Amino acid sequence: MPRELDEAAAMDGSSLLDTMFRIIFPIALPGFAVTFLLLFTAGWNDFLFAFTLTITPDTRLLTVRLFEVPVRGGVNTIPYDLIAAGGVLILLPLVPILLRVQRQLVEGILAGAVKQ
Repeated sequence: MPRELDEAAAMDGSSLLDTMFRIIFPIALPGFAVTFLLLFTAGWNDFLFAFTLTITPDTRLLTVRLFEVPVRGGVNTIPYDLIAAGGVLILLPLVPILLRVQRQLVEGILAGAVKQ
């Protein structure tokens, strides 16, 4: 963020807290939203780390528990329908968050684009 914004707010008589809440935070909000979503999604989908470090079934994450879906039918039959349904259910909590911050996400992605 340009330092001139802080200086212009100080010239207008704005206090430090007023400058932070009225100028700095609204400009930085799209970047915060994009960072939060990327880190949250990466943590949510981090299967290998959770699979390696969890020992007991009580401490395993949902993604690891989905990997342990019991085999039905034959010995080499993989229940893809149950795994797909479980994956959708695991991702459901992300949908309201993504819908809530969709505008900030787009603004943050396009922040470096050329403006007209």
